[in-house]
Amino acid sequence: RSFNENIPDYRVIVAVLTAYSRQKTTSWKVFKTYLSHANENIGLAASRCLKNSNYSPIFHPETNVLKNQYSAQVDAVILGYSLNKTKDTRWLQTIQYKYRNASNYLNKSFYLRTLKSEKNQAKWIEDKMINEGHPIIKTAAAETLVEMKKNDLIPDNMDFSQTIKAGFMTNDVGVLATFSMHIADSNMKYKEDFFNTDLLDIALSQLTLPKDIETYNEIQKAKSTLSGETYSLKTVQFNNPIDWDFVKNITKNQKAIVLTNKGKIEINLDVENAPGSVSNFIKLANKGFFNNKPFHRVVPNFVVQTGCTRGDGYGSLNYTIRSEFSLHNYSTGAVGMASAGKDTESCQWFITHTPTPFLEGRYSIFGYVNDIDLLTLHQLSMDDKIISVSIK
Repeated sequence: RSFNENIPDYRVIVAVLTAYSRQKTTSWKVFKTYLSHANENIGLAASRCLKNSNYSPIFHPETNVLKNQYSAQVDAVILGYSLNKTKDTRWLQTIQYKYRNASNYLNKSFYLRTLKSEKNQAKWIEDKMINEGHPIIKTAAAETLVEMKKNDLIPDNMDFSQTIKAGFMTNDVGVLATFSMHIADSNMKYKEDFFNTDLLDIALSQLTLPKDIETYNEIQKAKSTLSGETYSLKTVQFNNPIDWDFVKNITKNQKAIVLTNKGKIEINLDVENAPGSVSNFIKLANKGFFNNKPFHRVVPNFVVQTGCTRGDGYGSLNYTIRSEFSLHNYSTGAVGMASAGKDTESCQWFITHTPTPFLEGRYSIFGYVNDIDLLTLHQLSMDDKIISVSIK
């Protein structure tokens, strides 16, 4: 479905820029005008062309520090490229300045992640993982450290096993999941360092099920790697059955109006095929649960996702509803429940940018965005958030 016949489909531009970014060499002149595009998804796709480009950054304090020419996410990519390309410490100082002065934790995480190529910043990133209080920063720092480890960018005087243990001591579910996935990676050999699994067992004992089921299973996979014992994924039974008395009051043409800072998105709710998902969504909306929630995940040409209680994708509620798989298609504008496996749905949900048939039979569809509001959907970025959700 076209979201506006009078405007070029941004998804085509993103696809072309993404393909262009994979070339061995890219011309700065080809994509530079797209960096400041009003649609941040285009700007982000253009910024990824930098890595193989012939662009030679020159440091100008009046533009690189004081002015915000681009969105924070695009700005961070450009600064990271400039630092990696020139090794001029002024770029590093600018990144750290913008990290300190960012308007929110999400923007802070963008600037933190730019340091993934800077070997001498690993300890600084580790400090943010341990001492920053917000889960968005903790998870971003852990993911950045893991990427640095995989690319052999951890300094020789830094024992990464101790970094992992320090991460486990935070008891942060995002950090726990990130390092557990790293330990479970067959290319990473930690058996000599983790001679027993006490640290993992302690972490498991402090999780709350079913809320933390995703992290629980990642830790179990890591434990299996270290011990050599086979492991089957833990499953949960949904503990929030359908409230049929509540469902009776939901009409077949029930709509949800999602008001964002970019505009309105009207969703046609499908109570007949997803009564549990729709009733759960309506109850949360009526409580104001989604108000001020960020779109913590935006993948151009794929989905936008929201509803996370933490803001990093690892946040849920202490209940789950049953999965509701139907014959409906994941076409453009389909609204689905995020999950960590069958019957683990709770409060996170997403909307598709394009047809995604590989999601069918795996994620519950509970509605579709009205065609007229697809333009708003395609303007959303990770800088955006929900203002309110009302049921009509």
